[in-house]
Amino acid sequence: YGPAGKGKTYVLTSLSVCTAGAKDSWVGFEIEPCIVLFVDEESGEIRLSRRINEALRGELLDESANLFYTCYNGLKLDSDTGQAELQSVIEETSAGLVIIDALADVMDGDENSKKDIQPVFTALKRIAEATNAAIIVIHHSNKNGGYRGSSAIKGAVDALIQITSEDGSRFVNFKTEKKRDGEAMEWSAEATRSEEHTSDSSHMPVSR
Repeated sequence: YGPAGKGKTYVLTSLSVCTAGAKDSWVGFEIEPCIVLFVDEESGEIRLSRRINEALRGELLDESANLFYTCYNGLKLDSDTGQAELQSVIEETSAGLVIIDALADVMDGDENSKKDIQPVFTALKRIAEATNAAIIVIHHSNKNGGYRGSSAIKGAVDALIQITSEDGSRFVNFKTEKKRDGEAMEWSAEATRSEEHTSDSSHMPVSR
């Protein structure tokens, strides 16, 4: 989670293409290559496909990367139908890593309410167990810099990582606020951007 405009989606797009493109590592961490599914309910296909292509070029990868995405399909994870749809598309693509952007867009309930938020993360745990996929949910911070919504969010997840960056800085900062298995840590990565871009996508969207 992190504030708006600080690179959360770019960070997870970078992780996605490195994982899908069978890179050995991402910002110094060893990664296990697998098929990636990016579930977008915030950016839209034009913006997301541009960012994916920018990230692919930055990692010297091409369209052979095993990356699929969906955009603006109205997925709601606080409904039985939405949960079944997510599990179905994970199984259809055989994705080992799933990125969901963003929490507020995939639920109709109140993110400040434990009774509304708990079923969403309970369902995600069940889907992760059933599909053997790692699921990352992008979320926003509140005005005080912490994560937005119920304290039940922190209790429900296996890891909670804050992403921040200073205005004008090339560096993105990461702070692990919770890690169920292993040691919490902090690290930074330098983001290098190029003005060259294209809006064409070399990837096949998954339509649901």
